[in-house]
Amino acid sequence: MKELRGLGVDFAIYNVVPTGTWTRGSYKGCDICEIDERRKIYREFHDKLAEFCKSNGYKIIDVWDATVGPDGSTKPEYKSDEVHFNDRVVPILQKEIERVFGHSARI
Repeated sequence: MKELRGLGVDFAIYNVVPTGTWTRGSYKGCDICEIDERRKIYREFHDKLAEFCKSNGYKIIDVWDATVGPDGSTKPEYKSDEVHFNDRVVPILQKEIERVFGHSARI
């Protein structure tokens, strides 16, 4: 990232998004951990990455607050399945890119 900055590249870090709602072993053999633990890990990583970017002056694209539900998983209206976002996230992402870079974004 320092090298990119040194080259004059205007970039941003895309922060993690809320976890999906798959349960242990239910999504293509995914066996990371139980869902409550995964929610905690995702949130902690999200917060640490945001703090890292802030303390180093890196731009960050962050759709967490707009897409996380009260249980720590992706809100149902933004899910295409138990893991991936659907197209309803595109306007949120466009707005965030525009906020970060200060101009219109086409996705």
